[in-house]
Amino acid sequence: MTIGNGTASTASASQTLGQLISALAQELPDTQLLMRIVDRVPAGVAIVRGPEMRFTLVNKAYAEIPATPGRILGRTVAEVFPTMPAAGLSLLEKVYETGETLSLRGHQAVTDLGRGPTFWDMDFIALPETDGGCQPGEKGVLIVARDVTRQILSERAGESLRATEARLNIALEAADLGAWSARGELSEFMSSPHAAVLHGLSPDTVIDHDTAMSVIHPDDRVAVWTALERAIAEKGVVSVEYRAVPPGSSGDGAEPERWIASHGRWIDDPFTSGGQLFGIVRDITGRKRAEAERERLISRMAGDQARFEALVESLPAGVLVAEAPGGRIVYGNRRIETILRHPVLPSANVDAYAEWVGWHADGRPVEATQWPLARALKGEFIAGDEYLYQRGDGTTGWIRVCGAPIIDTSGTIIGSVIVLYDVDREKQAEVALRNSEERVRSVLDEKETLLAQKDMLLKEVNHRVKNSLQLVASLLNLQGRQVEDAKSRQAFEDAVSRVGAIAQVHEQLYKNDDVSRVEFGSYLRTLCTQYGGEGSVAIDAATLEIPTDAAIPLGLLAVELLTNALKHAGPGTPEQPIEIFFGRPDAEGELSLIVRDHGPGIAPDFLDARNRRRSGSLGMRLIESLAGQIEAEVQVENAGPGVRWTLKLPFGR
Repeated sequence: MTIGNGTASTASASQTLGQLISALAQELPDTQLLMRIVDRVPAGVAIVRGPEMRFTLVNKAYAEIPATPGRILGRTVAEVFPTMPAAGLSLLEKVYETGETLSLRGHQAVTDLGRGPTFWDMDFIALPETDGGCQPGEKGVLIVARDVTRQILSERAGESLRATEARLNIALEAADLGAWSARGELSEFMSSPHAAVLHGLSPDTVIDHDTAMSVIHPDDRVAVWTALERAIAEKGVVSVEYRAVPPGSSGDGAEPERWIASHGRWIDDPFTSGGQLFGIVRDITGRKRAEAERERLISRMAGDQARFEALVESLPAGVLVAEAPGGRIVYGNRRIETILRHPVLPSANVDAYAEWVGWHADGRPVEATQWPLARALKGEFIAGDEYLYQRGDGTTGWIRVCGAPIIDTSGTIIGSVIVLYDVDREKQAEVALRNSEERVRSVLDEKETLLAQKDMLLKEVNHRVKNSLQLVASLLNLQGRQVEDAKSRQAFEDAVSRVGAIAQVHEQLYKNDDVSRVEFGSYLRTLCTQYGGEGSVAIDAATLEIPTDAAIPLGLLAVELLTNALKHAGPGTPEQPIEIFFGRPDAEGELSLIVRDHGPGIAPDFLDARNRRRSGSLGMRLIESLAGQIEAEVQVENAGPGVRWTLKLPFGR
């Protein structure tokens, strides 16, 4: 026997048994009768005598204690228990010498291999020296050993279980889990503090069966009770979800619901024939709310999907939707198959796009990754690329494709969408229009050539007309010099001036690119310099273009008024020059030609236009005639000194 880590104590109830056996050993004359009695004692019994502590009596129960089975009687304690520590022998010696009765509790004995440790409560009772009975001889010690292995192991298991339970409660609470157990007909129910908290109770609440049921929603109690009873009856598992109703709430849904999930398993008790149901609880309110929200979103998405499909099916364009990242096509409207003339939904990924045959506008084949549906999966936006596509029936046609990635609220690309248009007729129209434009351009180019030739001919004509008029003027000038009559000679000179004015217009025309208009300001300055002389005329002429048809009559009018001023008022002087103005007097005014001299003025009869038209003067009649041709208003007045002629032209703007 090995003395373990137990402690000495005073005599216990087992000592009474020892005292009884001690008395029997001294009184009974038959040793075999004594052995029959002690063999029936539910404890190990042995007697050692003498200073050497030799065994003189050992019952069957005690004989099983040594680690090595064998003969015990006649041998010393040290021989039977060679590994017994000195403290154990000292305890026996103390009882032997002092006659005290001592006890040890929970001693661990080394047993034979395979049995595991055993624990004993030991009582040591002193035996006096005696001459009678079946055990005469020296004094000794009666040893009574009771096997308490199950009790010790049960206590240690309980302590370990309680420590494990404490650690488990800490871990469960950290994981926001609660623990519970139930046995029998659910009459014995216990739970951890955090299980109470999860049900809306304080952590120190003692939860029994009634309390546990009271915090479960009334509509869920029967289901929970039935699940627990079935698990206990079948010694199986339980898994149930229910709503918790914290104390003080009505349970009518006015307060936010708290959902609890409970999972448990039956565990057999190794020390009894029964067992109990152990389980955990956790708060699943967040999950339940998420599930409810998911169902709501699914229902909403189903409606949105129906509206989306109705909208897409009504579009006059094809629509394809692919999911990321692989590119599997998940939706395509009927229009897309009408345009492409083959199904597209079987395309499982981007690699399958290689089955689509098409060419870029420059003739290059389109690779699988170059189709807009694949490019949009990588985040690219396609504004409207055009391709020549080989349709399912073998024909080809032009398509225009717009595409974009589908991005969720977190910025992740979850798919791509394209819109595809059949633009084959449009492309054919473009080709026809381009051909028409080329034909029109050819006609316009031919017209430009003809116009250029016409302008060149007109310039040549104007140049020849100008030369011819100059020749006429020269002939008139020569003829006039031979006339002796002054009036006749003056008539020739006036004719030369008029022909020269017309020739000057044609000179302007053949110098201009545009023969339909004449820049009249420079033309007027040339006439005044040519017929008025240097220093005698002060001219203020705006740079304005007027129609050629108006320039010739207006030029003749300017020459007529200038020569008339030179004839009747004489050449101008630097102090009082002949003043000529051409332009607009103000921003709102009409185009005007004004000629003023500083001579004696005009006869009162010529202030009236009717008199000028009936006048015998060719110059006056010519002024009125030319003004009528260009619808000009003629005003004449004596300016004191001199006369002022004003012509207002309606085409001045």
